Amino acid sequence: MIEKLLVLNNFSTNCYENLAIEEQLLRTVDEKSVILYLWQNENTIVIGKNQNPLAECDINKIKEDGVYVARRLSGGGAVFHDKGNLNFTFITSKENYNQQMQLEVIKKACALAGIKAEVSGRNDILVDSKKFSGNAFYHTKNAAYHHGTLLIDSDINKIQNYLTPDISKLQAKGVKSVKARVINLKEIKKDLTTDKMRGYLQLAAEEVYQLKAAPFNELDKEQIKELTKFYSSKSYVFETPIPFTAIFKGRLSLGSFELRFLIRREKIVDLQVFTDALDDKISEKLKNSLLGVTYNILDMEKALKDDFQTDFVKEIINMVKKSAK
Repeated sequence: MIEKLLVLNNFSTNCYENLAIEEQLLRTVDEKSVILYLWQNENTIVIGKNQNPLAECDINKIKEDGVYVARRLSGGGAVFHDKGNLNFTFITSKENYNQQMQLEVIKKACALAGIKAEVSGRNDILVDSKKFSGNAFYHTKNAAYHHGTLLIDSDINKIQNYLTPDISKLQAKGVKSVKARVINLKEIKKDLTTDKMRGYLQLAAEEVYQLKAAPFNELDKEQIKELTKFYSSKSYVFETPIPFTAIFKGRLSLGSFELRFLIRREKIVDLQVFTDALDDKISEKLKNSLLGVTYNILDMEKALKDDFQTDFVKEIINMVKKSAK
């Protein structure tokens, strides 16, 4: 049972430090608390845990404009952050994690701002059928977090310029461009600011959790320093794609997938999986299932059936067959 609602309003715009703080909160949250962490990044592309940054964003434009690239712990797709975007993270124990309540806080905060929002699917929040918030999730053995974006007054042209999503993803949503499917909340409520939304989020959280919020001020600065170093390392952000013997791509029900196989003596000796699926563990699970397996459809299908549901296995195998033609 949640007994404490803690709010951390962070005003640093260092993307690597902000992700470090998020992880430190996840490591240390106690079993009776929920932490609402509010933060912003300055001109940053944030990719999902299992994505290939070279495929998700225009690296040349990013370098020219001094845009940062960061990799988060959660799954899902790439997003652009600037100071017109407000990020939120709910951090709590696994026992108290309640996605429905957390989404209700976002909807109520919007209502306080005079905006009617609706949840679409598992990870989008919409207004007037356009997306202003994308959400992602991460779970450890004892704790979990749910984080997302809130487009208040973001430069949507930069989203269009820097992100290079798979066209099949846009087609699946029935739109022609990134710009066509997103909206700033300021277009709905002219006087809305990120600072005002911070206040609305705290008020909404107090209403949903029926608790008075208290400020969080117990950050471990040394641990954050070490984690910031990790998040800013090129080896973490820009995971080097392996040399591959075969590559397969496709859009499945869980998201876009790209599988890179390295084959030696008819065996899969290495495998790299890039995906925007929300399940942050799925790449690792696919790799563990297929490493050492003979590189043929029957053996791959048999290995996957031990670890995945039948429908997903069929999708993966069909993707391989289709790409191999």
